[in-house]
Amino acid sequence: DIANLPVDSIPEMLRYAPGVHIIRPSNGIWGLGVRGINSRFFNRALFTVDEQNVYASIFSGLFGSQHDLLMEDVASVEVAYGPGGGTWDNNAVNGMVNVRMKTAFETEGNLLRVNLGTENRGVASRIGWALNDTTSARVYAKANQRDSSLTRFPYENDWDTARSGFRIDHRPSSHD
Repeated sequence: DIANLPVDSIPEMLRYAPGVHIIRPSNGIWGLGVRGINSRFFNRALFTVDEQNVYASIFSGLFGSQHDLLMEDVASVEVAYGPGGGTWDNNAVNGMVNVRMKTAFETEGNLLRVNLGTENRGVASRIGWALNDTTSARVYAKANQRDSSLTRFPYENDWDTARSGFRIDHRPSSHD
Protein backbone atom coordinates (compact mmCIF):
# COMPACT_ATOMS: atom_id res chain seq x y z
CA ASP A 1 0.00 0.00 0.00
CA ILE A 2 2.92 2.38 0.61
CA ALA A 3 3.84 2.44 -3.09
CA ASN A 4 0.29 3.52 -4.00
CA LEU A 5 0.15 6.51 -1.64
CA PRO A 6 0.77 9.96 -3.17
CA VAL A 7 3.40 10.92 -0.58
CA ASP A 8 7.12 11.63 -0.48
CA SER A 9 7.79 11.66 3.27
CA ILE A 10 7.00 9.66 6.40
CA PRO A 11 4.88 12.42 8.05
CA GLU A 12 2.71 12.71 4.94
CA MET A 13 2.27 8.93 4.90
CA LEU A 14 1.31 8.86 8.59
CA ARG A 15 -1.70 11.06 7.78
CA TYR A 16 -3.30 7.91 6.36
CA ALA A 17 -2.89 5.96 9.62
CA PRO A 18 -5.99 5.98 11.82
CA GLY A 19 -5.52 7.74 15.15
CA VAL A 20 -2.40 9.63 14.05
CA HIS A 21 -2.56 13.41 13.69
CA ILE A 22 0.12 15.27 11.73
CA ILE A 23 0.53 19.04 11.91
CA ARG A 24 2.67 21.20 9.67
CA PRO A 25 3.01 24.73 11.10
CA SER A 26 5.56 25.63 8.42
CA ASN A 27 7.42 23.95 5.59
CA GLY A 28 10.31 22.51 7.57
CA ILE A 29 8.41 21.60 10.73
CA TRP A 30 6.23 18.54 11.17
CA GLY A 31 4.49 17.44 14.35
CA LEU A 32 3.16 14.03 15.26
CA GLY A 33 0.26 13.30 17.59
CA VAL A 34 -1.06 9.94 18.70
CA ARG A 35 -4.20 9.70 20.83
CA GLY A 36 -4.93 13.43 20.60
CA ILE A 37 -1.80 14.95 22.13
CA ASN A 38 0.27 16.80 19.55
CA SER A 39 3.48 18.78 19.46
CA ARG A 40 5.61 20.35 16.77
CA PHE A 41 8.35 17.97 17.91
CA PHE A 42 8.03 14.19 17.85
CA ASN A 43 8.45 13.96 21.63
CA ARG A 44 5.21 12.37 22.84
CA ALA A 45 5.44 9.23 20.75
CA LEU A 46 8.46 7.03 20.24
CA PHE A 47 9.77 7.28 16.67
CA THR A 48 12.18 4.58 15.50
CA VAL A 49 13.71 3.43 12.23
CA ASP A 50 14.43 -0.30 12.19
CA GLU A 51 13.78 -0.30 15.96
CA GLN A 52 16.54 2.26 16.62
CA ASN A 53 15.70 5.59 18.28
CA VAL A 54 16.35 8.52 15.98
CA TYR A 55 15.82 11.36 18.43
CA ALA A 56 17.90 14.52 18.35
CA SER A 57 20.83 14.64 20.74
CA ILE A 58 19.87 18.09 22.07
CA PHE A 59 16.47 17.17 23.52
CA SER A 60 14.16 14.19 23.80
CA GLY A 61 12.33 14.95 20.58
CA LEU A 62 12.79 14.82 16.87
CA PHE A 63 12.42 17.42 14.17
CA GLY A 64 10.05 15.80 11.68
CA SER A 65 12.07 16.71 8.62
CA GLN A 66 15.38 15.64 10.17
CA HIS A 67 15.07 12.06 8.93
CA ASP A 68 13.80 12.42 5.39
CA LEU A 69 13.86 8.81 4.17
CA LEU A 70 13.64 7.57 0.60
CA MET A 71 10.05 6.32 0.40
CA GLU A 72 10.91 3.60 -2.11
CA ASP A 73 13.15 2.02 0.56
CA VAL A 74 10.42 1.86 3.23
CA ALA A 75 9.12 -1.68 3.70
CA SER A 76 6.44 -0.98 6.33
CA VAL A 77 5.38 1.40 9.05
CA GLU A 78 4.06 0.13 12.37
CA VAL A 79 1.94 2.33 14.62
CA ALA A 80 1.25 1.20 18.20
CA TYR A 81 -1.30 3.16 20.22
CA GLY A 82 -1.31 3.77 23.95
CA PRO A 83 1.35 4.23 26.61
CA GLY A 84 4.24 1.84 26.21
CA GLY A 85 7.09 3.15 28.31
CA GLY A 86 7.62 -0.21 29.99
CA THR A 87 7.50 -2.11 26.74
CA TRP A 88 9.39 0.09 24.27
CA ASP A 89 11.04 3.12 25.85
CA ASN A 90 10.21 5.97 28.19
CA ASN A 91 9.51 8.28 25.21
CA ALA A 92 6.55 6.11 24.18
CA VAL A 93 4.10 8.18 26.23
CA ASN A 94 1.21 8.01 23.76
CA GLY A 95 2.37 5.40 21.30
CA MET A 96 5.12 4.31 18.97
CA VAL A 97 5.90 4.62 15.26
CA ASN A 98 8.45 2.19 13.82
CA VAL A 99 9.59 2.55 10.22
CA ARG A 100 11.02 -0.66 8.76
CA MET A 101 13.39 -0.18 5.85
CA LYS A 102 13.99 -2.66 3.04
CA THR A 103 17.28 -4.50 3.15
CA ALA A 104 19.99 -3.83 0.59
CA PHE A 105 19.17 -7.25 -0.92
CA GLU A 106 15.64 -6.01 -1.73
CA THR A 107 16.81 -2.78 -3.38
CA GLU A 108 19.38 -3.98 -5.91
CA GLY A 109 19.20 -2.05 -9.17
CA ASN A 110 18.78 1.61 -10.08
CA LEU A 111 16.09 4.12 -9.21
CA LEU A 112 15.51 7.70 -10.33
CA ARG A 113 12.48 9.72 -9.22
CA VAL A 114 11.78 13.33 -10.21
CA ASN A 115 8.97 15.40 -8.69
CA LEU A 116 7.88 18.55 -10.49
CA GLY A 117 5.20 20.83 -9.15
CA THR A 118 4.27 24.42 -8.50
CA GLU A 119 5.25 24.34 -4.81
CA ASN A 120 7.38 21.23 -4.42
CA ARG A 121 10.21 19.97 -6.60
CA GLY A 122 12.65 17.17 -5.92
CA VAL A 123 14.88 14.43 -7.22
CA ALA A 124 15.87 11.12 -5.64
CA SER A 125 18.18 8.38 -6.87
CA ARG A 126 19.44 5.07 -5.59
CA ILE A 127 21.93 2.49 -6.80
CA GLY A 128 21.94 -0.97 -5.21
CA TRP A 129 24.24 -3.86 -6.03
CA ALA A 130 25.40 -7.24 -4.76
CA LEU A 131 29.01 -7.33 -3.55
CA ASN A 132 28.96 -11.14 -3.40
CA ASP A 133 26.47 -13.92 -2.61
CA THR A 134 26.05 -12.84 1.02
CA THR A 135 26.56 -9.05 0.90
CA SER A 136 24.64 -6.25 -0.81
CA ALA A 137 24.90 -2.47 -0.63
CA ARG A 138 22.99 0.62 -1.70
CA VAL A 139 23.76 4.32 -1.97
CA TYR A 140 21.09 6.99 -2.24
CA ALA A 141 20.76 10.75 -2.63
CA LYS A 142 17.69 12.92 -2.28
CA ALA A 143 17.10 16.66 -2.73
CA ASN A 144 13.88 18.61 -2.30
CA GLN A 145 12.82 22.24 -2.67
CA ARG A 146 9.52 23.47 -1.24
CA ASP A 147 8.33 27.05 -1.78
CA SER A 148 6.98 29.20 1.04
CA SER A 149 3.61 28.20 2.33
CA LEU A 150 0.92 30.83 2.67
CA THR A 151 0.70 31.84 6.32
CA ARG A 152 -0.60 34.83 8.19
CA PHE A 153 2.93 35.67 9.32
CA PRO A 154 5.15 37.93 7.17
CA TYR A 155 8.17 35.63 6.83
CA GLU A 156 9.63 33.34 4.23
CA ASN A 157 9.65 29.66 5.08
CA ASP A 158 11.16 28.01 2.04
CA TRP A 159 12.52 24.57 2.83
CA ASP A 160 15.41 23.07 0.87
CA THR A 161 16.91 19.73 1.83
CA ALA A 162 19.62 17.49 0.49
CA ARG A 163 20.72 14.21 1.97
CA SER A 164 22.56 11.07 1.06
CA GLY A 165 23.31 7.77 2.72
CA PHE A 166 24.27 4.16 2.30
CA ARG A 167 23.44 0.73 3.67
CA ILE A 168 25.37 -2.53 3.61
CA ASP A 169 23.71 -5.81 4.59
CA HIS A 170 25.48 -9.12 5.15
CA ARG A 171 23.87 -12.52 5.64
CA PRO A 172 26.17 -14.64 7.77
CA SER A 173 26.69 -18.21 6.65
CA SER A 174 27.15 -21.23 8.91
CA HIS A 175 30.90 -20.73 8.51
CA ASP A 176 30.62 -17.21 9.98
